[in-house]
Amino acid sequence: MEDDPVLGADGHRRQNIPPAAERWMARRAGSHTTEVNASHAVAASRPAVVTDVILDVVRGTC
Repeated sequence: MEDDPVLGADGHRRQNIPPAAERWMARRAGSHTTEVNASHAVAASRPAVVTDVILDVVRGTC
């Protein structure tokens, strides 16, 4: 599990966690992140972006 990729598609329009804090936590975790112009429900509002992130991991391109 330690070698499994950590990824996230972050909706930066949400207001509960400041974007700078999200970026800091992602860097600390060694995550590959994609910032999306969306609310916290990124998978519902921007499913194509989330699909692309997952496919990038499957293809090993991130």
